Amino acid sequence: MTEEWAELRAPLVQDKPFARDLVFDTALRHSDYSIAGQVNTYKYELQWAPISDLRFRGTFQRAIRAPTLIELFNPQLVGLIQFGNDPCAPTLNAANQVVHATASAAQCAVQGVTAAEYGNGGTTDTVPQGSNGQLSQLTGGSQRLQPETSKSWTLGFTFTPEFAPGLTGSLDYFHIAVDKEVGVIPAAVIMSTCLASSTPLYCNQIVRSPNTGGLVGNNIRVGAISSRRM
Repeated sequence: MTEEWAELRAPLVQDKPFARDLVFDTALRHSDYSIAGQVNTYKYELQWAPISDLRFRGTFQRAIRAPTLIELFNPQLVGLIQFGNDPCAPTLNAANQVVHATASAAQCAVQGVTAAEYGNGGTTDTVPQGSNGQLSQLTGGSQRLQPETSKSWTLGFTFTPEFAPGLTGSLDYFHIAVDKEVGVIPAAVIMSTCLASSTPLYCNQIVRSPNTGGLVGNNIRVGAISSRRM
């Protein structure tokens, strides 16, 4: 990793009517990560003190967070999670009778369940249900991760009134928007969102067995929900 940065503080006006102090601050940092690539951060700030007792400030800033070693290199493993019933597989009711899948054929087809696997109810359904509400899930890091970025706006002021020595105060408003957040989408959210909207971002994380359509495999190629970092 290499970095270069520059900072500038420029007094624009001082000791003038309605401008006891007017200062512009800016900074730029360029970072080059061996895996995550190159990224820039910067800041612009303006401070204005009309009188010595009162100072206003406004800031715009772009910041980043590079993926950690764990987020990049944590081994990818498939294990069992307590999920509940697979909505594309049949279940047993209280009378020990086979009940058809709760999701529709179209919803399950988006995930890769064939018409033969989905069946028509009862014993014609062949998608295996998880045991005791457990399904397979892939977790782990990814070297394809990019740095998180954020943009923030801040407005505020500070006051130090001369008539009350020792009294200081400040009031700030800030807004922060984060993009490309590094994190894990829970398996339940992946499944429910895919069923509701067929969104590829979520449905592509559900890898069903090419032989049975199930989600009870011991690796991602034979059935699991991928909840690795992305």
